[in-house]
Formats: sequence, C-alpha cells, structure tokens
Amino acid sequence: MLEGLTARDFTILDAYEDVPTLYTRERIEVVAADARKISCWIYLPTKWPSD
Repeated sequence: MLEGLTARDFTILDAYEDVPTLYTRERIEVVAADARKISCWIYLPTKWPSD
C-alpha cells in the first residue's frame, strides 16, 4: 500500500492504468493487521475476461 500520493501521482497512475478504458479507480476500506480501518484506492478492470 502506498501512502502520501498527490493528485499528480494519481494522474500519472490513472494514465498508466488507462482509466477509464481498461481500469477504474475505486475507494474501499481495508482492515489492517492491527484492526485499524484504512480507506484506500484500488484499480479494478472494467471488463473481466470471459471463461
């Protein structure tokens, strides 16, 4: 998990992940090993491969 990212960092990452064509960026909440709840961003594919 990366912390301290700026708006510019997200712009670069979004371009790399080809948002919104290949991926979307969604905010989720995760639970750390010490039970803290942390809000973070993840990239999800816009289309899942067909089986």
